[in-house]
Amino acid sequence: MVTALRRLAIFLLVLGLQYQLWFGEGGIVARQRLEAKMAELRAQNAALEARNERLREVIRQLETGGEALEETVRRQYNWIRSDELLFMVPEPASRP
Repeated sequence: MVTALRRLAIFLLVLGLQYQLWFGEGGIVARQRLEAKMAELRAQNAALEARNERLREVIRQLETGGEALEETVRRQYNWIRSDELLFMVPEPASRP
């Protein structure tokens, strides 16, 4: 009878430890969730890093090249040179 209780106690102890190993706060399931989240965050970081690099390149062009700055100003503000003419053609009014 004592050995049966001892075996049952050991079994329950091992079962409790296995539960903690698999489903506890630092268990395997929690680790897999964290690894998936880390992979997602790494992908987001890579996309943001690529965007930052594109913006750095635009900044370098604007700082060093007058042509890039001129192109940006002409496009955004419709600026023209003193020897150019600008013709603005209005959009035709839509008929009801």
